[in-house]
Amino acid sequence: MDGAIQVDGYPDAVKIAALPPDLPADASKRLADLAAHIQDLVFASRAAARLINEGGDPPLVRDALWRSAVVAFWRCFDKTSKRSPLDPAEIYGDGLPREAHEFVRKLRNKGIAHDDRIFTSYVLGAVIGPDTEERKVIEILFHGLQAQALTSPMLVNFKLLTEEALTWADTEFQSQASQVVVRMRSMSYEQLLALPALSITPPQVLA
Repeated sequence: MDGAIQVDGYPDAVKIAALPPDLPADASKRLADLAAHIQDLVFASRAAARLINEGGDPPLVRDALWRSAVVAFWRCFDKTSKRSPLDPAEIYGDGLPREAHEFVRKLRNKGIAHDDRIFTSYVLGAVIGPDTEERKVIEILFHGLQAQALTSPMLVNFKLLTEEALTWADTEFQSQASQVVVRMRSMSYEQLLALPALSITPPQVLA
């Protein structure tokens, strides 16, 4: 493979070109960041829909899907990311939507990605047996409790959060993209054909 992008659905397309090199870097990055946000939000929304509609999945599967959905959702708002984060103030109104968003933030940061003992509690105990040298203390047991965030009301609120953010991000992407289209339509056809074909370099995960 040469890394060239193939796209279906455009029967009269002549080529898939890279964006002009003189396009402001912040404009290109903004579009790329929004596209990445949309991808994560689509996943989070579909995961929430599955959790709501398919209650028969094994508990381990449901928990894994829930955790990955929360992580994908919050990645769109993470101020430490290389992406330009979404601003919840631009997406959610005051009251319950903002409170639900804040709860997801705490859940991701303090209960899933890290354990700050806000959503969990652990105790250790000793099993005391008969009064013999080898059995009077039989074993040390560990017991943990975890606050249950995977509830029907939380799932409904989470799905609403993902859908609102997805609608906002998609609208913003279309707005930004339309500006690039207008800019490129001012170029001659020869200039457009001279743009390099769109290609992609696979991520160097282990580099």
